[in-house]
Amino acid sequence: ITDSSVTISELTSGNFYDFYVRINCGEGDVGEWEMINAKALEYGDRCDVPIIIDLVSNQNPVLEDQTTCDRLEVYNTCLWANSFGPQIIFQMELPGFGDLDISLLSRFYERRCGIAFYSGCVDDGDCIDKDFTDDDYVDSLGLSFENLDPGVYSIVASSWEALNSCINEFDLVITYNGVTCLDLNGLEMTELGNEFASFQWDAGESNLWDFAYDTLGFSIETE
Repeated sequence: ITDSSVTISELTSGNFYDFYVRINCGEGDVGEWEMINAKALEYGDRCDVPIIIDLVSNQNPVLEDQTTCDRLEVYNTCLWANSFGPQIIFQMELPGFGDLDISLLSRFYERRCGIAFYSGCVDDGDCIDKDFTDDDYVDSLGLSFENLDPGVYSIVASSWEALNSCINEFDLVITYNGVTCLDLNGLEMTELGNEFASFQWDAGESNLWDFAYDTLGFSIETE
């Protein structure tokens, strides 16, 4: 190699490698080998290569047999103070306003497990909510949200201790129900005269509304 940098492009995701470099002065004169070992990243290791959940094509995914063991990257999440345990990152994009239910089902009663829900990603987003346990025999955790805004969100499945604890095997179940028609917000009367009245409201994501009026006490369909 004639440059002081090199990129290896044929690694296998998840495999561990030893990388060696030494100086070669020519004619058999060489220095000592310097070595770095590392694991080629798997999807879910970090925020820029998360496991992507496509809620458009699969409204209610069940992600079975995931693992956080032997992960390279860790994040300080909102689950516990000073928590740097191994974790796996799932990312999804809500196509519209909707309700979301998330369940983490551990099959081996792992100790001190948790899930956190973030807007964006963990390193630059906000922790919206979390569910975790310090007990050794809790096998189900869950979060529920109503009328979430469209956008990108992340789920972090995490454990407490990087060396002594790991979520070996679990099922992550996500149920998404899109809200097709939202309630009106911001209705106000802006002007009132002897023979007229003016109103306005927040448009939001809508571009079509129904308007009805009659004398006081008239019955309007609510279904």
